[in-house]
Amino acid sequence: MIGALWWSFYHWKSQRMGTNWVGPCLSAAQALNPIKGELLVDLDDLQKFKFLDDSSLEDSYQFSNKGNHKPYIYGSRGYSYLIKFSTLLFPDVGHQLAVIYLQCLLHLLLCFGILSTSSLPFSVRLMFLIFYALNPLILRFVTFNFYYFWQGIPSFGILYIYWKVKNKFCWLLILCTLPLVILVRPTTIFISTAFLLLLFLRHSKASSIGYAILTLVVVGWLNVPDAKSPWHTFYAGVGGYANPYGISLSDESSYALYCENTGIKLNASSGGNFYDYSVKKKYTAITRQEYLAVLEKSLVLLVKNAIVNFFTSFSLGYVNKAPDWVNYLIALSGLVFAAWLAFCRKFHTLIFLTLGVIGFVFYYPPIGAYMYGNYFITGLGSD
Repeated sequence: MIGALWWSFYHWKSQRMGTNWVGPCLSAAQALNPIKGELLVDLDDLQKFKFLDDSSLEDSYQFSNKGNHKPYIYGSRGYSYLIKFSTLLFPDVGHQLAVIYLQCLLHLLLCFGILSTSSLPFSVRLMFLIFYALNPLILRFVTFNFYYFWQGIPSFGILYIYWKVKNKFCWLLILCTLPLVILVRPTTIFISTAFLLLLFLRHSKASSIGYAILTLVVVGWLNVPDAKSPWHTFYAGVGGYANPYGISLSDESSYALYCENTGIKLNASSGGNFYDYSVKKKYTAITRQEYLAVLEKSLVLLVKNAIVNFFTSFSLGYVNKAPDWVNYLIALSGLVFAAWLAFCRKFHTLIFLTLGVIGFVFYYPPIGAYMYGNYFITGLGSD
């Protein structure tokens, strides 16, 4: 498993999240203030990080956060807390590499919790090892420099309950990170709620209620509403398939609307006008108006997209930039798998797979990064 992680780290090193998006999370991690309730980034640090233009140099960069501070209104607060913890755990490496190390460490430990459960049939553990723990497509997100790996935490918890994993240390890792995972990716709230409900039904009622309350308190305390616009994502999601509006599955399709309506180019680079509140307000209004216009004119198209997205999430996931027929074929395979689960009366797997993507799948294609937590829930359908 360590060898597979090492291979994945170097194999996927050239295909990472852009510094423009990961940099602010890394910078904000150095100035966290739970009481003040805002993310502050160092613009000087961000510029230095952005112009490194080399993954090895980026991995060795340590943010100082001592220069030109500015509130960051699009950040993932939960991910910044996880980054901060990783830099304390691995103080001698760059901050980006530290959080990748943390993700790899959790992957090893959480997989070990399942692989060492002797009550599980050997065939199940072997399949889990081959199709999840050693799977290059899975490991890509474990060694990725962004937060997609963390979406798997509530799904791991559900597997632990169903497969009766008793490793207390692994359980502690899941319970400690879950509140931050909800902050990292709010779309995990549905699968996380299912995990908390299962915890209540299968374990101590008093302890489960206490933990649920603690989770709500932590999430409520640390959560600060950001300026992300759902209309931006709604509009870009139309471009997942052929459409008469020329929309592509890209942020640029949404950004272009701002220039078309105002004559001003939207600059999403660190420190650009994309992060000004006045621009954000106008941009939200423009994308909302345009999406509702598409909804009014092409309701059938959007319903078709939602159905294809839904069944695609039961299979390999959406392949970006592939011909539509490829994703329709993937959706068909997902439909077959969903029908097989229903025929076998494995409704719990159907429910969990649905909850894993229901936060976005009806308006945005289930690309692999977004449905990472779903991949090994399918194990419940084949055990």
